[in-house]
Amino acid sequence: MSALGLALLAWAARANDAPSWLVCVLVLPAVLWAPGLGLARRLGGGHATGLQVAIDAAWISALLAVVSVSITRAIGAAPELVLGLSALWGLIGAGLGHRAPWPPHSPRGAWGAVVGVILALLALIVWRGEDLRRPLDAYWWSPDAEGLPEAPGVVEPGAGFDEPEVLGWPEQRAMRFVDPDGDGGTLRMGSEGAALLLLRGPIGARLQVGDAAPVEITADVVEAEEEGAVPRYLSHGVVAALIPLSPGELQVTITGSDGPAELALIPGRDGVWSLHAVGAYRFVHYYQLLNIVENLRWAEELWVSRALTVNQPPLWSYPLAVATGLGAPGLMGANALLLGVLLLLGAACAQLIATHSPDAPAPAWALPALAAVTVGHLMIEPGSTTFPDPLYAAAMVSGVAALGTPWRFGAVGVLAGAIRYPGVVALSLFWAVGAALGIVNRRPILALWGLTGAVGLTIGAFAVITGQLGEWVEILWFETGPEHYHGELSPSALLPRVPEFYATWLWYTGGGLLCALPLAGKGARLCAMGVGLYSLLLCTIDHHPTHYFLPLVALSACAVACNAAALERPALRWGLPSLAIVGGLWFLSQGAV
Repeated sequence: MSALGLALLAWAARANDAPSWLVCVLVLPAVLWAPGLGLARRLGGGHATGLQVAIDAAWISALLAVVSVSITRAIGAAPELVLGLSALWGLIGAGLGHRAPWPPHSPRGAWGAVVGVILALLALIVWRGEDLRRPLDAYWWSPDAEGLPEAPGVVEPGAGFDEPEVLGWPEQRAMRFVDPDGDGGTLRMGSEGAALLLLRGPIGARLQVGDAAPVEITADVVEAEEEGAVPRYLSHGVVAALIPLSPGELQVTITGSDGPAELALIPGRDGVWSLHAVGAYRFVHYYQLLNIVENLRWAEELWVSRALTVNQPPLWSYPLAVATGLGAPGLMGANALLLGVLLLLGAACAQLIATHSPDAPAPAWALPALAAVTVGHLMIEPGSTTFPDPLYAAAMVSGVAALGTPWRFGAVGVLAGAIRYPGVVALSLFWAVGAALGIVNRRPILALWGLTGAVGLTIGAFAVITGQLGEWVEILWFETGPEHYHGELSPSALLPRVPEFYATWLWYTGGGLLCALPLAGKGARLCAMGVGLYSLLLCTIDHHPTHYFLPLVALSACAVACNAAALERPALRWGLPSLAIVGGLWFLSQGAV
């Protein structure tokens, strides 16, 4: 469908208050894929396959979204203007590309892999649907949680509250209930001990238990005086009050709830994890909440004031602004964007395999779907779906697939660096491996660093004009050094982290990483040796969150596929990728990360 047609459908869906999922299904391709199709076809020049053109269109559209959101912000227009601008870019691209030769056919297995990715993502939606629908105000943290007694106390809601719903492990007696009037009620206590009472509601709502000082739901919370206020929520959130238990009744007062109020009661330490396990209230550290919400805030600010996100590379915030400003607000829009990015990642994996191993056996073409679902799981489980790392992984895979085309490799490499700062260096490592294997000459690396220099100077000039240069340089330094090592640079501190890192990588692939052996063929060596070099930049960092492993997981799948394609014995050609799939599914079945 044309960019104009998609934009009109997206506008109609928004105007008629269509379900959020339908709005996202229309808005995201209307802004982040269709506008770039014509130009991608023109740039492909009849040499790029249809799948490569589709991937190029996504990257071009991401850049056009930066322009569209920036224009909308500059003139103070409503976000719907982006739909009109996207249609305009699509029409211009169609005019530029209508005379371009039709792209050659991709290998049949590549399109089959893309279909497999789509089916796998539908399965992911069914499997993790509750997590994908969970709003930001279902995440919480309290320093008092660790101080709860191990044995749950006896406490339950009394007058003024509806009947409670016990959630999770019955023996923990953690429960959720509603205050229909939103003004409070009583708690009945039958034992000594302590409990946490949670109030979920709008920013500014207050909870008071007995004569204790009231606690308030706030958007920014001070947990440590030296850190100041740390971002936590947008419009709604959660606050926790610690309750000392003794037999009798206790008055609860609620103000500012704007209607019925939802509460939760946690009478023991494991009750926190009982509610967490069923997804009702996900308990995450306040730094993780900070990471989740700051990405959403930066995206919101792009519509009205912020021109450049300096706290992280700037590209991610613009697609996220489209998803949350035009698709669905908050985590719903971010999670819809995640699914779109996973589709791009899976398509990029299929393109990489098609480039280096077009005759890969059938099981190998299922590996892009496994990679996409695994990456999604590694983002959903810790609640990191607002992070840019899946898009960074897609850029890394796209860059490796584009090594044979200097301009495309350079452009995608710059985009990778605009998503995560190490992107340019990481792809340079893959070029070095490719050059050593005789796959590429020096033109791709010249294109990459030439474009990087030009873009860096442009952003630097913009930072000077806006007065953000000092902050940007400081962030660059912090992101590449102190944040990851905290001054611990001695071998005794660094080396013990290495085995844990590689064991975690192997775990996330379900052992499938080993199926890339014996690295038969140049494609397998390029993927495995390149990602091995890249891993050396990560393995000594003092923390190993799941998002660090996304490019490694995706490129491991590609290495397994390319290795299988280069083997001669049918048992190994089919057996190794099949074994990797079984291992990956086993890891996913464990649930934990």
